[in-house]
Amino acid sequence: IEDNKHFVKHHHVPGILVASDIVSGLGSGMTVKFFPLYFREELDFSPVHINAVYIALSVFTILTSFLVHRFSNHIGRIQASLLFCYVGAASLGTMGVLDGFLRENKSLFILPLYYLSALVHSTRPVKKSVLMDFTKKNSRGFYNSFDSITRFGWSGSAVVGGLVVDHFGYYNLFLITAALQAVSTSILVLLIPVVPVREIPVITVVDDDNGERDIVDTS
Repeated sequence: IEDNKHFVKHHHVPGILVASDIVSGLGSGMTVKFFPLYFREELDFSPVHINAVYIALSVFTILTSFLVHRFSNHIGRIQASLLFCYVGAASLGTMGVLDGFLRENKSLFILPLYYLSALVHSTRPVKKSVLMDFTKKNSRGFYNSFDSITRFGWSGSAVVGGLVVDHFGYYNLFLITAALQAVSTSILVLLIPVVPVREIPVITVVDDDNGERDIVDTS
């Protein structure tokens, strides 16, 4: 793959993806752990209803992950990630706005928006494929290790999320998380000129000295 004249080069791609993932993780960690409490306290859901919501969410995330992949085949992996992540962030932001105003029938409006907000997580397989394509084999373990930082950020930011809920309410927490997810998504815009719309097949070959290298299949 030939580099281009854009200031973002191919070797910047992994770092940009990791930075975006960390920001997204910090935002999501503030909110995810408090959704069960929100459903119980604000929507008056029973434990059975809450578990049913999470089961449906898992199915929704799996199906939309396939949908993101289908979109990425037509418009590009980064472009598809931007589309679905912006929709997810906007849904969570709208959820926060509505929560601040609605007093009755909240679940009719909040639940659909809650599911749409999970579109942010449906893009992870596609973004992971970009990371693997632009990372040398001997560096993949290094970049994958940043997942532990993201998980730590989830736990740490949950403390901040709890403070926000106690002092400012759930709707402000949703708005803050939506803003962080929008920032995280906007970081990916830098990759549009670098990551090709269509994936370029790469073949791994073994050199005579038993070393591995990747070559681009131009056929």
